[in-house]
Amino acid sequence: MRPPDPQDPELAAFLRGSSERIAAIMRARGADLPPAALEQFARVVSEHLRAHPRDNTFYNMSGSRLVAIVSELERELPGGQTNPSFNEALATKLRDILEGQGQGPNDPAASA
Repeated sequence: MRPPDPQDPELAAFLRGSSERIAAIMRARGADLPPAALEQFARVVSEHLRAHPRDNTFYNMSGSRLVAIVSELERELPGGQTNPSFNEALATKLRDILEGQGQGPNDPAASA
């Protein structure tokens, strides 16, 4: 079974709602991560899994690492999260990380 299309409107609504709930849970535990960053992570993971169905390297991305990535990007971009290119910059950074990790035995490209 292929992962769902991250551009599907129903999936988008689900990701938005889920991201808000997960962000609230993380905030209650002391990790402040914006819902938009969680939503972007879910979209990139869905995209990655569509391209690499057997690659499960996204499990290696801890919540604290995601917080660190978002914090680093906030420092790099003028205006942080308010910068219009924040979401795409985050997606690019996450794609690069997932592609860099996806060279193990679970990556279908590795067995080709």
